[in-house]
Amino acid sequence: MDQTPRIGLSYLAANQAMKHVTLNESLRRLDAVVQLSVVSRSEAAQPAAPLAATSYILPSEKTGDDWDFMADGAVASFQDGAWIEIAPREGWLAWIEDEASLFVLTGEGWEAVQGTASGPVETLGINSEADIANRLTVRSDAELLTHDDVTPGTGDARKIINRADDTRVASVVFQTGFTGEAEFGLAANGGFELRTSDDGTSFDTALSVDTATANVGVGGPPTGRLSVIDQTAATNDQSTLSVVRDGYFATASLDTYANPATYSSFSIQKRARGTLDVPLPVQSGDWCGGFSFRGFAAGDNWVQSALVNAQVDGPVSGTDVPMSLGFWTGNGGVNERVRITSAGRVGIGTTSPSCALHVAGAVRLGSAAIASLPSASDAGAGALYFVPDLPAGAGVIFSDGTGWRSVTTGSLI
Repeated sequence: MDQTPRIGLSYLAANQAMKHVTLNESLRRLDAVVQLSVVSRSEAAQPAAPLAATSYILPSEKTGDDWDFMADGAVASFQDGAWIEIAPREGWLAWIEDEASLFVLTGEGWEAVQGTASGPVETLGINSEADIANRLTVRSDAELLTHDDVTPGTGDARKIINRADDTRVASVVFQTGFTGEAEFGLAANGGFELRTSDDGTSFDTALSVDTATANVGVGGPPTGRLSVIDQTAATNDQSTLSVVRDGYFATASLDTYANPATYSSFSIQKRARGTLDVPLPVQSGDWCGGFSFRGFAAGDNWVQSALVNAQVDGPVSGTDVPMSLGFWTGNGGVNERVRITSAGRVGIGTTSPSCALHVAGAVRLGSAAIASLPSASDAGAGALYFVPDLPAGAGVIFSDGTGWRSVTTGSLI
């Protein structure tokens, strides 16, 4: 062997004449490769008047009287008025001046190690080890991202997570012991979602926002401006949407629009609405939604105290669904007290009113002495009063539109 194996420096032979020539050649080679710095790795045309001691990594499309005969990827160094070719070996480091980046020679070619300008870094671990799956890994109690006041920038500070298309996910996941418990971001084939998990594998949607319409869904994708979807079997103590406030009162409001001609509505719909025969037909008596009012009792239990409920009260034909409205009250449990049918009949104490007003029980009229009765015309024809001081004794009177008459005799009083 007459050369060193890695850099290719020529050995001095015993009794060699003109040893200084061999030694100087080795020194020039060392000067070129130790602390290797090259002008460029992309410059293809051989410079006509290169500076002394400048070097280039030759690209495959190189041209020039000397460079044409050199290997692709070789280091061409201009020394003592001539170009010399140096074959680099895997593991060599080179500073690329026109990219302001440090490169290493691998089996795949020259690759960036760290760039002070735009050179890419394959992986980066801060107080930790990074890998291909997690190219950036930070082990720290806190991380700070702040606006650029050095360049300076605009004063804004934005973290951007970009996905390939809407079939992929762009999200932030929160874990405990490297098991996912919560996630928010853009879901695959969906909008912006907040999801939670109890096993790190299966996630349930708590909140979903349609990015095109800004409609909001609680428990699933929205079907209207605000939708509440319960995908689990609820018990008496479970609510899909709850509004809780410390103290005595909790409120949830729906505001009207600024235009007084418009209004806001709160809609509760049975899932089968619009597709009444799939998967189950809507039957007479089916409950279709309502409002429940509850009180808090001992033992941390919510007790249902009042209910306003809508239910089907007749045969269903297509999208024609007759609906009644019931009012329920109670103490620890509720019973239906008033029902308004789809025909407009009102039942008090009965769920099957037979006329416009059907009262199952006693009815008490308002009481007024003769002297304090309002005018019959103001009360309107048909108005009733109980009068305790009628000449013939206490009794009921009615208005005929102009005067008050006794129900018993029909005479004016």
